[in-house]
Amino acid sequence: DCEKQNYCPTLIENGYLMREWEWEEHDTYIGEYRCYPGFELRNPKIFSTSKQDYEEKYGWGACGEDRDRNPDPENMPRCVQPGSPEPCNMPEKILNGYKVEEIKNELYDMVDQASYKCNSGYMMVKTWKGDIGWCRHDGTFELPYCMAPKEYYTIEFELVPGFSKMENAGRVRARHVYADGSTGNWYAGCDDHFNGPAAGAICRSLGFRHGKQITADKKMKPISDLPFGMTNVYCYHDDTLMMSPSCNGDDYGQFGWPLCAPEEQIAVQCSTKCGRLTLASTWWSEVEKCHAP
Repeated sequence: DCEKQNYCPTLIENGYLMREWEWEEHDTYIGEYRCYPGFELRNPKIFSTSKQDYEEKYGWGACGEDRDRNPDPENMPRCVQPGSPEPCNMPEKILNGYKVEEIKNELYDMVDQASYKCNSGYMMVKTWKGDIGWCRHDGTFELPYCMAPKEYYTIEFELVPGFSKMENAGRVRARHVYADGSTGNWYAGCDDHFNGPAAGAICRSLGFRHGKQITADKKMKPISDLPFGMTNVYCYHDDTLMMSPSCNGDDYGQFGWPLCAPEEQIAVQCSTKCGRLTLASTWWSEVEKCHAP
C-alpha cells in the first residue's frame, strides 16, 4: 500500500493543490489551492471573516493533522462557475409569516430563493419580486415581512421632471399608502446621505430595475409647495425597495438633523437596462452591480 504523502488533497473539484504547510498555532495543515482556467475560487468561511482575511488567506484550506481522514468540506475552498451564488438556507420564518416553497436557481442547481406567506390577519410588505425572498453573496437575506393592518403602509413615489428633457428622471415626491387604500400627503426627501442603492429602491418601486442619484439640472426645478418629510435616506444593498429593513429614512426635523433647502430635494434617474457592469471576485461582494447609464 502506498502511504498518503499529503495531509491536504492534491485535487479539489475543478482545482489543485499548490503547496501545504503546518500551521502549528492552530494544530492543522494548510493547503493553498488554485482553480483550473474558467473557474472562480471561493474561500471557506473560516478564512473569510473580513476582506483582509480573505485576501491574505486566498485559496487556503484547513486539512487537519490526520493523513488518513478527509478534511471537512466546510473548511476547504471551492472552484465554481464565475458568478455562481453561494449555497444558502432560506429562513423558515419571516416577521409574522412563514416559508411556502424553496426556489432553485436552475443555472447553478441550488436553492437561493423562496416564496413566503403571511400569518392569518397580517399583510405582506413585499420585495421587488413580490412574495419572494433571496440570499445574497455576503450571507444576508432580502425577505418580505408581514404587518398588522393598523400598522401597514407602503411608499408610493413619483418623478417630477419639470422642464428637463432627461429621460426617466426627476425630483422625487413620496407619500404613504395605507392598508385601506387611503394615502397620506405628498412630501419630499432631503438628499443628505442619499445614495445610489436608495435611488435604485425608488426606481424599482416605479417599475424600473436600476437607478442613480443625479444632480438636478436647471430645468428640473424644485417641486413647489412640497414639504420635506424624510432625510438620511439610504440603503445598504442595491436590490431592494424602500420598505426593506436594509434601507433607512428618518423623519425630517427629528434628532436635530440640519434643515434642507428646496434645492436639496432628492433627484434620480431610472433605467431598465444595466449600464456599466462590475464583476466581483469575492464572496462578500455582489456578483454583479449595475450602474444606470
